[in-house]
Amino acid sequence: MANFVIKKDGGREPFDPEKVKNSVRMATTGIITDPQEIEQLVEGAAGAALALAATKEEIATGEIKSAILGRLDKIAPNVAVAWRAYDGRKAKGQD
Repeated sequence: MANFVIKKDGGREPFDPEKVKNSVRMATTGIITDPQEIEQLVEGAAGAALALAATKEEIATGEIKSAILGRLDKIAPNVAVAWRAYDGRKAKGQD
C-alpha cells in the first residue's frame, strides 16, 4: 500500500485511505441520499483507487482522482459529472 500521497504542489503527506473514501462521499452530496447506496458507491469507486495505491510506494493525487472518476463514470455518471463540475469551479476560484 502506498505510504505517501504526492500533492499537486509537490508536497507529500501520509496516505490515508479514509480521505479517499471521504472524497467519494462528499461527491454524492445532494445527488444520492440513501446511506446504503452511498456506502456501496464509496466502496466501488474508492476501491479502484485503493487497488491502484496497493501497487505503489507513492501515489499522486491525480492518479487517485483519475481512478475514482474512471470508476464513477461507469457506476454513477451523475456523481462523476458533479465532481468534475466542482473541480472546474474550484480551479476558477469559485468554490
